[in-house]
Amino acid sequence: MSYDLSFAKIKGQPLSSRDIISYLEAKIPATIPEQGLRSDFNYHNENTGVYFFLELDEADKVPVLMGFEHTGLSFNLSFMRPDFFGKEAFLFVKNLVADLNLFVLNPQGEEPDIPQKPNAQLLYEEWRVTNSKFAVNYFDDKCCYMSPEVTDFIWEYNLRRSLINEELGKEYFVPRVSYFRRAGSQEPIRVCAWAFPDPAVFPEVDYVVMGRLRKNWWGRERMELGVVKFDTLLEQAGGLLAGFKESGCRILPVQHAPAAMQALKGLEMDVTYKKWMEPLGMLHLQNYRP
Repeated sequence: MSYDLSFAKIKGQPLSSRDIISYLEAKIPATIPEQGLRSDFNYHNENTGVYFFLELDEADKVPVLMGFEHTGLSFNLSFMRPDFFGKEAFLFVKNLVADLNLFVLNPQGEEPDIPQKPNAQLLYEEWRVTNSKFAVNYFDDKCCYMSPEVTDFIWEYNLRRSLINEELGKEYFVPRVSYFRRAGSQEPIRVCAWAFPDPAVFPEVDYVVMGRLRKNWWGRERMELGVVKFDTLLEQAGGLLAGFKESGCRILPVQHAPAAMQALKGLEMDVTYKKWMEPLGMLHLQNYRP
């Protein structure tokens, strides 16, 4: 099941299928080069994990509306997804409609056959209400619950991650927050990485993956990867981490990086984390439960 929209334009408006394709290709580059004109557009934001689908059909195959005509473009957003999927998806719809002067046909709405300029917040709320019902009804032992407040914070941070990096400069490491679960359980785990001992931003998570160079018996250096609890990291190096304008984040400034290396060089890491931690797909990350 999914939330679906289609798009119309004013009759006679000089907007061709090629114009729509050019717009979408600029917003949603193809991961694999395609021959000819694209008709399917799979939006996938690697920073936030959000994905949805747009399809462009032959416009002349669709009936003409009074004063309007179909563009052949449709939108599809699945249910059983975290709230932030809708926030990002309908922001895209809002910009699409404004940039191309389109109108929305909403089969879920009270007037499904009347093209309208949409209110993105109302579309989001309509999707969210139905999405929450699906989440409650189909929540099973494969699903993990995390509150909307927590996942919204992570989404907003991940969405701004590249901008934060640009503001701070290339010497700073700005990690993506990822979702994992404890293997065989419904316990979700928030994880970010740290290129120890580089200056970095630390969003609030449960575990930090870090790598350190270790010497083996023969004196050769090798990279050792492991995880450490975020709270443990704060206990050991909290005095070196400063507050940051991004709410819920801390930062290790450039001038504190050498001291952090000394303070944490003996920090015990769990190098077995791959045995008990597994990726959590967005289908199983839920903001609602029975």
